[in-house]
Amino acid sequence: SVTEQDTGLGANAKPVSGLAIDGYLARAVVYADTNENNKLDVWETRALTDGEGYFSYNPNSGINYCDLDTDDAQSIHCLKAPQGYDDITIRMTMGYDLTTVEPFTGTISMRVNVDSAVITAPTVASPLTGLLSEMTDEEKTTFYSLETSINEPMVSSDFLNFVAGNAFEGVDADRVAVLKLAMKVHKVADIVASLLDSNFDQGADDGFFGIEEGIPTDASVYVYRAMVAMMMDSDSLNPTPEALTSILSDQTKTDALVAKALSLMNGVIEDYNSSLSTNDDGSLVDPTKSYTSPTTVNTLAYAEKAVGLASTIDTVFANSLDSTDLAGDVRARLRAISIVATLLRKEGTFGAATLAEAQITDNTLAGNGKTYMENLRSDKADVASLKAKFIDGSFVTNDSNFDGRQSFVELFGDSQSGLSGTNTEGFAGNSLDIGEGDDTVGVDFDGASADATSGTMTIDASLVGGDFEGDFKEENGNALTGTWEQLDEYTMLMNIEVAGVIEPVIIKPTLDDAGNPAYYFDMGDGQEVWTPGS
Repeated sequence: SVTEQDTGLGANAKPVSGLAIDGYLARAVVYADTNENNKLDVWETRALTDGEGYFSYNPNSGINYCDLDTDDAQSIHCLKAPQGYDDITIRMTMGYDLTTVEPFTGTISMRVNVDSAVITAPTVASPLTGLLSEMTDEEKTTFYSLETSINEPMVSSDFLNFVAGNAFEGVDADRVAVLKLAMKVHKVADIVASLLDSNFDQGADDGFFGIEEGIPTDASVYVYRAMVAMMMDSDSLNPTPEALTSILSDQTKTDALVAKALSLMNGVIEDYNSSLSTNDDGSLVDPTKSYTSPTTVNTLAYAEKAVGLASTIDTVFANSLDSTDLAGDVRARLRAISIVATLLRKEGTFGAATLAEAQITDNTLAGNGKTYMENLRSDKADVASLKAKFIDGSFVTNDSNFDGRQSFVELFGDSQSGLSGTNTEGFAGNSLDIGEGDDTVGVDFDGASADATSGTMTIDASLVGGDFEGDFKEENGNALTGTWEQLDEYTMLMNIEVAGVIEPVIIKPTLDDAGNPAYYFDMGDGQEVWTPGS
């Protein structure tokens, strides 16, 4: 989360611009990790990416966020790196992946030369730049010699840009090569980090990373570092470098990679414990704050999942891209990979039939005569709903059909009469009653024109729960007011300020299990679905 006093707009700081990609990452926290400790320290400058994944400068709108008055709400997208550094690591975490419109898990990074950075030329940050940021210059040279299907210009280009004239125009194989490797790097790192972190348990807390103040938000960077160590064979007296794609196809080698990541994570635990206050006799002042490294971890089981995911990515990208709809085709494939990754990053195992359904390419018809992958191309596809169906085991291929899903404009337009507060003003002035049974609460859209894509909104705290309840609710009542903007026709991002901290909430129309119009609320650490009239 980002507070106004932490936006890093000091006089001795220089703007650095960029674009965060897994899919494009909206409202991700971006910070200058000056001491390379993989966590946001109080003195480090930070910002939020905008609704398209840019920070500091958006070339599509031409807005230089660092030229805005600091009272302007959009100035929160400005990142200024402190002077006195040649190269600096910029890290991005949290936020929302615009391809899946789901919370982004993990961290991506990039190395930037502060003096040579040009604000009107945003640098691309992706899982591949994150991997490269953990390498020396010599290791980068070795990396490109091993991964012969990609090169530096490809890695630093926006591989999701399908506009004529972009770096990948007409070069299908190049784009697929970058996409496959980027997905393997991030998705494998994410599930391995999540599975390993689940072994660090303290009381009611599940895991270590992201739990205590002042520690890394997640552990994926340590998996990146383990990937580099394995590729460069840095633990060997006679190193024999090997491509990551080769390592991730070998369960024994991937097991060694997972064990290396666990060792690096244990080091973070040890450093954290050693930083705790102690009594004169050496005992901890508050022993409940310490964490214990796990004695046994089934790294081979995690390696099996990692290899399975890497293989899935190869399967999903086995066929050539559809030249008539590149963006839609890639969107569908990335969504399918995200669903499989969600299954695999859970503890336990999933049957082969469940995973096979999630990997469908073109051979299974869904209820509207389209294949699963064809349905995933649609802007109407709701990945969150599909993930839930896979996880609880109720998914059948017909459930991938979201043709009946309505956009916000359709739901709030004057052609609809089934919702409270509908009128002819589009989003403006509408009130949507939301509650359980007789407990009616309100969601109000205020102060926008009929065709608005942003405005202010009030939402009831009892609906979203989590961080928005407790002391804040007691002091402020139910009403939470913030700004909203459309990310697409089916997705709204609301920003609520709670105790000086901006908290993002994703709101989108969906369909419930019975196919009825419903609303999905995502608060990052919890999701709720409400059906009008339920």
